Amino acid sequence: MNLNARYQNLKKLFKSQYNPNTHWEKWGNGTKAVDVYANPHKLEMKMKRVNALLNHLDSIRFESVLDFGSGWGFVSKFVLEKYPINDYVVFDASSERISEAKIHLKDFNVEFHASLIEDFHTEKKFDLVLGTGILHHVRPEKIKPILQHLLKFTKHDFIHDDPPPGFRTDVKIEKTTFNFYHDYKQIWKELGYDVNVIPITGHKTRAIYHVKVN
Repeated sequence: MNLNARYQNLKKLFKSQYNPNTHWEKWGNGTKAVDVYANPHKLEMKMKRVNALLNHLDSIRFESVLDFGSGWGFVSKFVLEKYPINDYVVFDASSERISEAKIHLKDFNVEFHASLIEDFHTEKKFDLVLGTGILHHVRPEKIKPILQHLLKFTKHDFIHDDPPPGFRTDVKIEKTTFNFYHDYKQIWKELGYDVNVIPITGHKTRAIYHVKVN
């Protein structure tokens, strides 16, 4: 067996150990909301993503939002501060992160849930379903079912922020247990939707994907 084949086999074994149920709860317990503010470069890059998202959100109208994989509400707070929203629901796989989000977003009327994406259920439908930097944590065999599940809650717009088209993440993403490369343009096409891809200036590893549902 050559070195490349051995590497591919080891990578498959490494990734097979990824269990979202336990990984993100442990992740949430091991990192805190203040961590992002302690790293100026990390904060700068996150703000580039936030500002690009807010600029794009200016182009649509929405009064209700489902924010999936919200973490402790870093992006949520910027959205809530800028737009008049009647119904804002967040959920995250980490109960610890949701506890922090309740503190971080205490000045806003927000509904909180601790849940994996596939386990989340509500009778509500939202003008906007939003996820930032979440879908590349979904296993390849689950990405289509996950998107189909989230689409159930979408009235008009589905927006997510993830690695851009053609950005092979072998160095940073595929060498970790919990990150996976997805061809989002092709996946959305196979699901029957057109997707608008908006580059983020100064950020090579993220783009905004916007799907109009209605």
